[in-house]
Amino acid sequence: MSFVSSSLVLAWIAIVILALAMSGLLRQIRALTKQVRETRTRSSPLVGKVAPAVGDVPLDDEVAILVFASSNCDVCMDRLAELDSIVSADHSRRVRMLSLFSGSVNGLNFDAIEVMGEQQKAFEQFMVPITPYGVVINRRGVVSHAQPVGSEGAVHELIRRAKESQ
Repeated sequence: MSFVSSSLVLAWIAIVILALAMSGLLRQIRALTKQVRETRTRSSPLVGKVAPAVGDVPLDDEVAILVFASSNCDVCMDRLAELDSIVSADHSRRVRMLSLFSGSVNGLNFDAIEVMGEQQKAFEQFMVPITPYGVVINRRGVVSHAQPVGSEGAVHELIRRAKESQ
């Protein structure tokens, strides 16, 4: 077998291996995309039920938005800053804002959002699948909406749902 023939055979073997690897990667991407889509469209099992207690904070008599976040999550901090600016600009303050973290929140402060650290129990009670995650609680203390809030559109949707709950 000549050098050219050997090179051609090796090239075809490499192409087949690359095609198989690409096929496996595409299959993994499809599975991950499906999981993300299901997480976004799946409603929380708590919607329509009385909200679990969050420490000693009363969650009735006013509409509240709970945002579950992680202190080492840049997207979480961006969404909280965005929520803070939107709620701060709305001088009527008809919606109570709470941000809950599973760990400590050393020095974290917002103008319109109450920050609560060490809330791992609340993460479990509200069955938080991902951070940042928002929960709207109506005046009767019932969860009316829950969704991931990883984008600007999701933040506006969360606020819109909270205003509808009033």
